[in-house]
Amino acid sequence: MDRDSKDRPRWVQKLFTLIAKHWHHHGPCKSIHFDARHTPENESWEVEAAPAFQEVFGGEQDGQHVWTGFIFEAGEFSRETGLWLQDFAVASQCTDCCPRPKMMMKGKFRGHNVFVTIRLEPEKGSAPTELLDTITKEVRPKGETP
Repeated sequence: MDRDSKDRPRWVQKLFTLIAKHWHHHGPCKSIHFDARHTPENESWEVEAAPAFQEVFGGEQDGQHVWTGFIFEAGEFSRETGLWLQDFAVASQCTDCCPRPKMMMKGKFRGHNVFVTIRLEPEKGSAPTELLDTITKEVRPKGETP
């Protein structure tokens, strides 16, 4: 989900759209968890994307929270017009320094300093954003009725 989206510049939403363009789910899923915040001390925007949790509806796993794996095409993403990335790093899960694995990229988007994080797992404890309906075989936003 997305905090304070009404106070965010439009170019941040365009960066979300570019990330989504290069994010390929391995199964039935329509959502990516996005967040962004301005960090005045670094004069930059921290932009984060992570897989979204889904709630299974129907069947043996009814009510369970799951998520769909994905591939993020970092090379293709880095060649997008208006995006310049100077640093890349990947961090594994580590109890003391990194609670979830991630890929990090530092650079500029449309002239704005950005620090982009692609989380490789969903935010622990985050609410599901979709229903994975095993009865109708469809994915729909949580709270929407068939």
